[in-house]
Formats: sequence, C-alpha cells, structure tokens
Amino acid sequence: MKVSRVLFGAAAVALLASASAGTSIAAEKTITGINFAPNHVFYGKPLVEFADLVNKSGSGLKLDLKPYGSIGMFEIGNAVKNGVVDMANIPPTFMTNVVPVAEIIKLSTKPMTELNANGTWTLYNKALNEQGNMELLTAWGEGVNFHIYLRDKKIDKPDLSGLKMRAVPAYRAGFAKLGATPVNMPFNELYTALERKVIDGYGITLSNIVTWGWSKFTKYRVDPGFYQVWSLFVINKKTWDGLSPAHKNVLKDVSKKVYDIVHARVPSQNAQDIKEQREAGMKVIKFTGADAKKLLDTMQNAAWDEAEKKAPKYAAQFRKLIAD
Repeated sequence: MKVSRVLFGAAAVALLASASAGTSIAAEKTITGINFAPNHVFYGKPLVEFADLVNKSGSGLKLDLKPYGSIGMFEIGNAVKNGVVDMANIPPTFMTNVVPVAEIIKLSTKPMTELNANGTWTLYNKALNEQGNMELLTAWGEGVNFHIYLRDKKIDKPDLSGLKMRAVPAYRAGFAKLGATPVNMPFNELYTALERKVIDGYGITLSNIVTWGWSKFTKYRVDPGFYQVWSLFVINKKTWDGLSPAHKNVLKDVSKKVYDIVHARVPSQNAQDIKEQREAGMKVIKFTGADAKKLLDTMQNAAWDEAEKKAPKYAAQFRKLIAD
C-alpha cells in the first residue's frame, strides 16, 4: 500500500509538471513588427528598444522585427490593418491612406499629460479601431517639430511662392498655403533631387539631416518649427484582442517605458541635431513676432481645414480637446 501511494504521488507530481509545462508552452506568443525608419536612427530606435524590453520580459511574449524596407513606408498602415504584420512604429502622416483622421493629432498644442487626462487618446484610439482595425499602444515624439529647409534660396518672410518643395501629407496643405508648389517624392529620392536642383527645399524634423547627406545641399533651416511630430506604436486589433491579459499588460508597460525613454532623450537629441547642422554650415532663418505667428497660423489653419474635409466626424471633437 505504501509503495502504491508513493508511486501514485510520483505520478501525480509528474502529471502536474507536465501540465505546467504545457501551460507555459501555450502561453508563448510571437508577434511581428516593422519600423518605418531604419533601426539605428532617432525615429527607428524606439521600436528596437520596445522589442528588446518585450523579449526580455520573461512573459513568453516575443516581438520579431521584420527588416526595414520590407514593407513600403506608405503600405505599413494597410499591412497592420490587414494583419500582414502585427504591429508597427509609424507616424500618422504615413497612414492617412488607411486612417484619414490620423494626421489631426499633429495639431495638438497641449502636453502629453493633458492629452492623457482629457480623453484625447481614447478618442484617437476609437478612430484607429474604426478606420484602421488598429489599437494604439502609445504615441511618442513630444517636443519634436517639423522645420522648413531650403536648398539655396533665402526667404525674408514666411512665403514660399515660386518654390518647389518636397512635401508629405503632414504639411503638404500648409506648404501650398504658404505659396509653394508641393512635390510628391519618395524619401529615398530626396538626396538626388536636392543634388540635381529638382526641388528648392523640403520639410522634416531636426534629426538626420546630416546623416542622410542632405545638409550638403541645404543652406537654410527656417525657425520656428511647426506641428507636434508624433510617431505611433499601433497593433492590429484582432492580434490585440487575441492576446492574454498578461501579454497585453506587458505591451502597455513597455509602451510607457519607451515613451519615457524617448521623452527624456528629445532635448539632448534636438541640441545635438542643431549642433550638427551648424557645423555642417547650415544657416538659420529665424522668424519672430508677426512673421512667426503668420507661419504657425498658416500651417495650423491649413491643416484644420484639411482635417474638416477628410474627417468631419472627428474634427470638431478633436478641436475641443487638443487646441488652445
């Protein structure tokens, strides 16, 4: 009898161990992600840091990053929507073909803390759910603005009349309002376009002007900067809904950590970028007073007009939340 009890006990322990191992295996989950920017640059690093934290969480959740460029920049939104890839790091400007209202968040004049508290991100996530079959994990990039860059034609007022400016959806309407002729052009053609004088300038953040080599053909940066340049961590809604509560909590926790990391890095990154541009010989056209106000008001008003046309259902709601 004693021997039987011992054998039964051993069998029970083995069975429990087997069940426990089975549970652990079942809890393992791999999701895929993709960057809109190269992994080593300012705008690509956060997703790499995100993946590293997820993969080291010990939760059984893994994030497998697909090679940069394996999905076109303007196709990433559709890829997430359709589940071709589970999640992405992508600025709103590259997903307006999927989520027309996405760009509106750039018009925020309020800090992240207030946007969190007043329901802005809840409304934004609702729009992502409805239009893009996506869930918002976080937005990051607070403290980063777009700037106007000019090849060699100096301006003495906020007027781009007669200039051909490479423009993405984020600021195309604003550039047109300032008098420019917006030019659609893939990111990887910008260097050659500047070299061959196909365009007179472009818009982008402070980062990587020197890295990409564009500073060789860029004589002026225009200050002040405009718009709030967010980038989004978004995940396919079906993928999100299928995750366990524990894995959802991992992604939420890591999202907050990465936001904090980037937010702390932005001031020093901005200072470094400005220093690099200065050392590359770039001069600054700095508008103040009425000229600065005209530049900023023109860009804001053009974008609000566009938002009201593209996303009338949401524009009025967002204006109450994000504008002063």
